[in-house]
Amino acid sequence: MSDIDERRAAQSRWRTGWVDVNDIGTVRLASPGTRLVARILDGGVVCTLWFIARDVVGMYVVDSRTSAAGRLFVGLAILLFFLVGYEVMQTALWGRTLGKRIVDIRVVNLSTGGHPGWGRSLIRWAVPLVPVAALARLLPPPVVLAAFVGAVLCPLSLVWDRKNQGWHDKAAGTVVVRTGNLFVEV
Repeated sequence: MSDIDERRAAQSRWRTGWVDVNDIGTVRLASPGTRLVARILDGGVVCTLWFIARDVVGMYVVDSRTSAAGRLFVGLAILLFFLVGYEVMQTALWGRTLGKRIVDIRVVNLSTGGHPGWGRSLIRWAVPLVPVAALARLLPPPVVLAAFVGAVLCPLSLVWDRKNQGWHDKAAGTVVVRTGNLFVEV
């Protein structure tokens, strides 16, 4: 093998911006910057819905005699409902959330090219959160810190992956692709 062939082989293993997806062919990957913009937009939507619901539900569920822990529990339960309802449901049914629609990207099942479905969407959502939630009170602080760092690195891991897959994408067998040319890559 010549030096040129070795360089081409090395480049083909690195980031090309394209990936083969069964049943739909070669598709363009969403860039990390575009995915970040979608995540920020989705975070704004979820926070807005949570603030509204927390205040509306809080008026009926929590009264002045309820402890601070009770109010915190109600607020976190509402937030969890919105996170699962917003992220998992939309990804399972349509492959995209409102933020992903705006930046024109979607999540696809790597093996079929279709929508991820409920199981894969739940895995994608849960992988970054489960380590921190499971370890929060059970293990010593250094282990909890390591779990937190892992949860932060999970979405960042797509930056150095050849297919722009974060650990959550790899666990679920999904990839995020561009669906059109309306949005300029960030």
